[in-house]
Amino acid sequence: MGRDGAGGALSALADIPRSGLRLQTLLKATGEIELSLVDMPVAAPAHDEVLLRVEAAPINPSDLGQLFAAADLDTLRQSGTDSRPVVTASVPPSIVPALAARVDVPMGAGNEGAGVVVAAGASPAAQALLGRTVATFAGEMYAQFRSVPAAQCMALPDGSSARFTGKWSLLYVGNGNCAESCQKSLYEVRQVRQRLRRVIPPHERH
Repeated sequence: MGRDGAGGALSALADIPRSGLRLQTLLKATGEIELSLVDMPVAAPAHDEVLLRVEAAPINPSDLGQLFAAADLDTLRQSGTDSRPVVTASVPPSIVPALAARVDVPMGAGNEGAGVVVAAGASPAAQALLGRTVATFAGEMYAQFRSVPAAQCMALPDGSSARFTGKWSLLYVGNGNCAESCQKSLYEVRQVRQRLRRVIPPHERH
């Protein structure tokens, strides 16, 4: 990884892995939504991009919609292995036609995240972020590595850390009125939290 996506000089803090894990959501034509961890190539950042080693990413209600595509969370099932779990759920048949654009299209998820810039393209804006801890709203942040535009990064104060090992939580914020859509979002957050409690060791919960 010695050149950026535009052929310019690329700076990196260390050797970058050829691949990294990404959380993938896939709506199948059968109406099953599948969440799994997949290996994705770690591409060199383009001229105006930086490569993040992702260290934190929140779960928002909008992320739940991307992940589960209006699936019935009472049908959640887990398979796979401890290191590569697979979670599936059924989407009501009446909803699948409205989601036709994403059927059989693997997608990433995670609107926001934070991490350390481990490689940068040749532009001054990208180079200025090398080694910094930054936050970004670039999407697809449920991954180990993510190339994002430098313009979509906000450098955090020196000494900041994005590491929240053992300190995860799910938070829902809304107004005082909780109509049907609000109740559904709260229910989905609760279901995800319950699922996390099953797969995350007690000493890593917060």
